[in-house]
Amino acid sequence: MSHVIQYRVLPKDVNRTQFLAEVIEEVEREDWAEGGTYGGSNSLTNKSHWHDQIVYPNKEKAEEAIERYEGSRSYCDHAVLFHDNSQVKDTKAMQKIKEHIASIETKRSEYYANNAPRARKSKTATCPNCGSRVNAKYIREYDCPVCRKYEAFMSPTVHAALDRYDERIIKDRASLKAQERNRKTKGPVCWLAKYEYHV
Repeated sequence: MSHVIQYRVLPKDVNRTQFLAEVIEEVEREDWAEGGTYGGSNSLTNKSHWHDQIVYPNKEKAEEAIERYEGSRSYCDHAVLFHDNSQVKDTKAMQKIKEHIASIETKRSEYYANNAPRARKSKTATCPNCGSRVNAKYIREYDCPVCRKYEAFMSPTVHAALDRYDERIIKDRASLKAQERNRKTKGPVCWLAKYEYHV
């Protein structure tokens, strides 16, 4: 048994009856053993749960609006309008940031591959946490096979270098988000519909 939350981007002129029929079919197919159904006052079958008063500037703001509409209630579905900027061409500045992120991610992967515990040339290694001497062929990618200490065989120098790569990636992603928020061109207006069900 699990709680499923789905978000769907729909055209502004979506045929709601057809969309809801698809949702009902999805719920019944996923929840065939329990005999699940979709509908009721908290679902998208309720016309008041389609909010067309405000067009949000991006998908992130649309998701925040849906969270405010549902409040603390679970299984409470809503749809809001937003500008789908995923269909708008990136600016030159955004392209440059994306290229920089890709470059740093490649360098990080190469650095990790060259300095990973399994890349050691020695036949054995000693875990700095538990003191166990481990044959190189039993060294795991992420932890000591004896004490399970995470990345026990990775040196502090390597950890620090990987952290620096990660910081640069986080900083660039924040810059990219700021560029996306401040872009002048807006994408087409679409619905962001959120629905939940139990399987």
